[in-house]
Amino acid sequence: MISNNQSHLATRVSHNLSAYCIKKDNLPTIPSNLLHSLDEIQTFPLCFASRDKSYASYQVPNSLHDFLSGFFDHLITPRYQVISQQLPIHTDNKPIANKIVYLIKAGGYNVKTRWWDDVVNPNTKLHEYEMQELQWYHLVVNVPHDTSEISSPRIAIQVI
Repeated sequence: MISNNQSHLATRVSHNLSAYCIKKDNLPTIPSNLLHSLDEIQTFPLCFASRDKSYASYQVPNSLHDFLSGFFDHLITPRYQVISQQLPIHTDNKPIANKIVYLIKAGGYNVKTRWWDDVVNPNTKLHEYEMQELQWYHLVVNVPHDTSEISSPRIAIQVI
């Protein structure tokens, strides 16, 4: 189980570069029958879409929500997230500092999530990490970040 106290760990230790992205081995692989194709995902209720349509999040079906709920000790809001083209360096909407993410499709070969020192004038890459498909990760999202050069849609499930 993931507790609310654990979800704030990366914020408290963000000076430790490895804390930007932590693989979560204590969460199970999601059964393939509960995962959906991009075409299916895009038929689910839309929760958010960027103006340029490069990013969108969608409600997950009840069966997936129910499966995921059993592994957290608090109420969760799982969403499919789809990144269809390169995103600029950004921070996620406040007050969210951290997300738990299950990467389904990486978005290409050798795609890395990168954390930067600034959104407007990034000079220093603080950390980068190549997440593996069908794995869970704890990500710090209140630090400027982006994803390197995706070549196909990047699909994940985010849990907040």
